[in-house]
Amino acid sequence: MGVEEFNKTKKHYDEMTEVMIKLVGDDDPFKAAREKDAPRLFKKNWETILESCCFPVLNATDIDDGIEKYQKCNAYVFDCWRKALNACRQGDYPQAVFLSILALEEAAKFHQAWYELFYNDGKPINAKKNQPPRRKDYKFNHKKKHFVSIVSGALLNHRVEGLFGKDKVVEFVGMAENGELENVRQSCLYATVGDEGPVYPDDVISQETAIFYVVFLGEAIGEFVFSTSWEYRDFKEEMDAVIEEFGLPAVS
Repeated sequence: MGVEEFNKTKKHYDEMTEVMIKLVGDDDPFKAAREKDAPRLFKKNWETILESCCFPVLNATDIDDGIEKYQKCNAYVFDCWRKALNACRQGDYPQAVFLSILALEEAAKFHQAWYELFYNDGKPINAKKNQPPRRKDYKFNHKKKHFVSIVSGALLNHRVEGLFGKDKVVEFVGMAENGELENVRQSCLYATVGDEGPVYPDDVISQETAIFYVVFLGEAIGEFVFSTSWEYRDFKEEMDAVIEEFGLPAVS
């Protein structure tokens, strides 16, 4: 994507956003999150993101540099996810779950880059001389990254509800908000000592769990990262093949 294509994309995105706002009106489009209070979740999500705007991601010198860095960020996210997919295929289920969560975290880390690129040519959005404490930057907090990615990605992706059911989606949103994904992440890497001896990652991460994480987080990341319909369409075709491979119900 060059500068000319980028400018067209930006124009089309702004027009599409205006249309979507008119279509949605007062209705709640986030069906899967209704029980979890979608307005509150999205407000909390935006507050989390806005706290980090003083800490830039791209630091581009110009628009060309910004586009190149942005594309490299996205490529890295999906490289992590495809490694998770391959680990799942090979039967390394703890590694598959860990890499899926890693891809989710990296998607959240680079999420701000999209705003820097679209609204400020890749330069810092709100750089200040007197910056707030770095601990305010969600990009350096695993639990906050999990929350931002799931709320910004999974809740906007209606396909996950068709794949796993509304209750499972709502439960997973709750896990992300409560910081429980960090516990899952740790269980993929470390053995623990139980009453009957060591408990290893292979003991707690099943094939079913790995498939759920790879597919659910793949869908969430695809929705979260891609800003244009044609980018998501290409990834959707890849996801459809993965869904069929794992024997999950087809979704539109």
